Amino acid sequence: MPNRLTADDWQRLRGTWQADQRTGYAWLVKEKQLPVSRVAVFKRAQKEDWQKNMTLKSTIEQAQRLAGLSITSDSSKSLATKALADLRTDVLEQHRAEWQRHRQQFPLTAMTDDAAGLARARLAKIAAETIRIRQHGERQTWGLDTVVEETGTSITTEELDAIYARGMQEIEERRKQAATDQAAYRAERSDNDSSD
Repeated sequence: MPNRLTADDWQRLRGTWQADQRTGYAWLVKEKQLPVSRVAVFKRAQKEDWQKNMTLKSTIEQAQRLAGLSITSDSSKSLATKALADLRTDVLEQHRAEWQRHRQQFPLTAMTDDAAGLARARLAKIAAETIRIRQHGERQTWGLDTVVEETGTSITTEELDAIYARGMQEIEERRKQAATDQAAYRAERSDNDSSD
């Protein structure tokens, strides 16, 4: 590539970036040996609103982003972002209030071993499940359980939990392997000491 990128060069880079599922721009700069920094590519991508080729997940994320930007007639992204944050805050406050009302309507002390207490416990359980199902849907709709990384990709709390579980499993496997190695070393050392 020449020292400056032409409009055609930028279009080819955009196509390459959009077709690849890797995030960020450092890999693109390195692989294409670009005469510009990853920050320059990032700024160009932001300016031209580069988007990855859409998967179902990215389509949902795009829809949520656009829904957030369309909540206000002002085209300013900062105002739209603030308004969206305010609406999400309202949803969270509503969810907390619903659980507080549930706690007040169904105190644990009212759930006794007699028939009336058991009936009240069943009613409390049904009400709690209804709240949980409704709030789960609302949280998905508002994207409240999605964590956005600096790369611009997002990951759900379930995916984070799976990553954490895999990491903990790997740590446990390494501990077991270290214990096995240590036992073998001690046995070898013991054999060497006894043969002397």
